Amino acid sequence: MAATKTKHRVSLSIDRRSTLSDQRKVSNNSFSSKGKSFSDKPTPTDFDLFLPWICKEMQVPNSVIVLTMAQEKYPKASCGSASSKSKSSIKTNRTFKLKHDDFSSNKKLSVTTATSGVKNVNYVPITAYYDTSGRLVEIAIIGCTVDIPKQVIQAISFCFPFHSLFAKLEIRKGGLHSALLNEIGKMLPYSNLVDVCLDDTRVPQGNYYVLLDKASHLKHLSVSKCNITDEICKKIFSRLKFGCPAEKSVMILNLSMNRITDDGANFIGDVLRGNRNMLHLNLAGNNITDLGLGNILRSLLEFPLTYDEIIESKTRYLKYCKNRLYVYNKCLEEVTEMTRTEELLTKHDGSPSKHTKFRDRKKEERRKTIVETESVVSKAEKLTNKMLGEFYDPFCANNVIKRNNYLYSIGNLKLCSLNLSYNKLEFISLVKILKVLCYQNSLTMKPPNTGLMHIVLEGNLLPQSCRELDSIKMFLSNVVKARAPVHLRSPTMKKRTSN
Repeated sequence: MAATKTKHRVSLSIDRRSTLSDQRKVSNNSFSSKGKSFSDKPTPTDFDLFLPWICKEMQVPNSVIVLTMAQEKYPKASCGSASSKSKSSIKTNRTFKLKHDDFSSNKKLSVTTATSGVKNVNYVPITAYYDTSGRLVEIAIIGCTVDIPKQVIQAISFCFPFHSLFAKLEIRKGGLHSALLNEIGKMLPYSNLVDVCLDDTRVPQGNYYVLLDKASHLKHLSVSKCNITDEICKKIFSRLKFGCPAEKSVMILNLSMNRITDDGANFIGDVLRGNRNMLHLNLAGNNITDLGLGNILRSLLEFPLTYDEIIESKTRYLKYCKNRLYVYNKCLEEVTEMTRTEELLTKHDGSPSKHTKFRDRKKEERRKTIVETESVVSKAEKLTNKMLGEFYDPFCANNVIKRNNYLYSIGNLKLCSLNLSYNKLEFISLVKILKVLCYQNSLTMKPPNTGLMHIVLEGNLLPQSCRELDSIKMFLSNVVKARAPVHLRSPTMKKRTSN
C-alpha cells in the first residue's frame, strides 16, 4: 500500500510539472503575440500616425487628418511676395487618414494617403510642422468647419513628453469653443507651449482668460479678430496684474481687430502700473480714442501711488520677509547638521600633545567655533538667496521716489512696443506720446528697462507732418540706437503714420 501511495504521489507531481510547463509555454506565446500587437500600434513619438489612431481609440466623432510640413532652417522674408508669409519651404502633399478598420493582433496599422484638398466638412485638419532635424515644433488647426472635440487636445497632450521642442499651438478660422478653451487651459501648465495663436476664432462665451488662470510657460498669446469686448478684455488683464501666475510669463499680447473701447483701455492702463513683464501690446483695429490712450500712457510716466498700492506693496514685503526667515532657519539647520557629521567623520582619536597648554587649547577651540559659526551662517544665507532671490516689487524702494511726503512711481519702463494703428486717435495723442518719450529719455535706464522703442500709429486721424511727429521719429531712432541690442538695430523699427 505504501508503495502504491508513493507511486501515485510521484505521478501526480509529474502531472503538475507538465501542466505548469504547458502554462508557461502558453503565457510565453501570449506574451509574444501581445508584443507583436503592441509593436504594430503607433507610439507618441510618431505623431503623424499616433494622433489619428488614439483619436479613433478615444471614439472621436470626427475624422482626424494630419498634414506634415517642414520648416525652413533660415526663413527669408521678401517684401511684397506671397511666399514670405508661408511657414515652410518643403510641403508634403500627403495626409495620413485612419481607415475604419479595427486594430487587432493580426492586423497592421492601415494608413491611407489623401491630398490636402479633401472636401469633407466632418474632419479636423491638423498640420504638424517639423524642423530640419525632423523634430515636431508646431501644430496648427486652420479652417476647421466643425467644433474640435476636446479629446483631440487630450490626445495632443499625450505627445508632449515625447516632443520637447513642441512650443506653438495655432487654432485659427473656426473650430474653437468654450469647452476646448477650458481643455487647453488645463493642458498649458504641463506643456512646453510658449506661443498660442487663436486668431479669428469667435467664442460666444469669450472665456479666453482661462488660458491665464494657472502658471505656465506661455509668453505669446494672440487673440486677434475674436470679438473681444471691454468685459472680456478686463477679465484677460485681471489675470495679468502683478502677483498673478500669468504675469510672470506673458510678454506679448495681441488684441488687435476687436471691440475694445476707452473703458477697456483704462483698465489696461491700471494693470500696466504694476505689470513689469509685458513687452509688446497690440491694440490695433479697436475703438480707442485719445482718452483711453491717455490712461495707458500715464502708466509709462511718473505717477503717484494710491493708498491701496502702498499697503499691498508693504504686505508683499512682509510676506517675503516671513518666508525668507522660515527658509533661512531650515537652511541653517541643514548646514549645521552637515558640518556636525563632517566633524564626526574627520575627528581624530589621538590624545593632545603633552607640550600643549590647557589655556592655549581652550583659546584655539573658541576660535574654531567662531569661524565655524560664521561659515555656517554664510552658507545658510547663500542657500536662502539662491532659493528665494532678492525681493522685487514694482513699488519697492528702487522704483519709487519720495517727494513732499508722497510716494511716486518712476513708471513702467519695460513696455517697449505699442501698436495703436487704426483706432480713433487724433493730434492730442501725438502730444501725449511725445511727453512720454521726453520723460523716459531723461532717465538713466539700466537693463532690462528700455522704455518705448517702437510705436505704430498708421490709420488714425493724424496730420501728415508736424513738429510733434518729427520729434517722435527722432526720439525713437535715438532710443533704438542707444538701447536696442546690436542685432536688433535695423531701420524697420520706426514709427509709421498714414497720410
